[in-house]
Amino acid sequence: MVSNWDGVPVEFGGTANYSCKDEDLYFEHDKTAAVYEVECFSNGSFYIPDPWPVCLKSVNCSTPPERPKAGTWEWDGGYEYGNEIEYTCGPIGKFCMENGKCEDKIVSRCDWNKSWVPSILPSCSATHCASIPFPPKRIGLVFTPDEENDFQLNSEYSQYDPSIPFTLDFPGPEQCVENNEMLILMKIPSDSKKDCELILHSSTEGDEALHIVIDPEQDTVFRWSITQGNKSAVQGVAHEGSSVDFDEPVKLTLKCDEDGWALNINKDS
Repeated sequence: MVSNWDGVPVEFGGTANYSCKDEDLYFEHDKTAAVYEVECFSNGSFYIPDPWPVCLKSVNCSTPPERPKAGTWEWDGGYEYGNEIEYTCGPIGKFCMENGKCEDKIVSRCDWNKSWVPSILPSCSATHCASIPFPPKRIGLVFTPDEENDFQLNSEYSQYDPSIPFTLDFPGPEQCVENNEMLILMKIPSDSKKDCELILHSSTEGDEALHIVIDPEQDTVFRWSITQGNKSAVQGVAHEGSSVDFDEPVKLTLKCDEDGWALNINKDS
């Protein structure tokens, strides 16, 4: 901090001004303040700050708001001013305010006062049912999909909370030609001792239409196929970014057509 005094005596009630030495430094108590003023009293003395203000390039915040138990966060681990954390309530929830407005995401930012804003997240509210009952075949009812609701049907092609490893029947070629999707909601425990793998077996023994390995430690989703015993080039590079973290809900959406498979992770397809 430097004095801006021009050598002219300061009158009673006037002030002496100080500013930060360099343009990339800011007052710790107020980032927007250009100067700090010290008053001249009628007894001929100046007010002496205790302590004097400090000029800093940046500040650090303390512990950020906790991640919702069923939700996710995207955070690089930094605590510096301006750092942001993007929170969600998971694939079937939203942040809902007291006025009834709901948001898919909330961003908390490290402010100059060393606090995260907002410091408390709105409550998470479920907005979807994860699954609906499958009517027994003997009663003659069938399920009619509703385009406005993302319900998942418990059937021979759908299962809720299966034991791992788990095998699920594939509907057949119509899955690809009718623009259908395969949705998987999952969570990878931090104490998991094995890679999380999803394998779509081909009709030819030993071949794989698609093999997916989700690796949160390397922040990558690796993909390949096996045709006539030959493994294709592996797609995915270590630490390329996957938005998948341990102990967080993960939404995988798979679609196929004549060009192959398309994979979306934690996104609407």
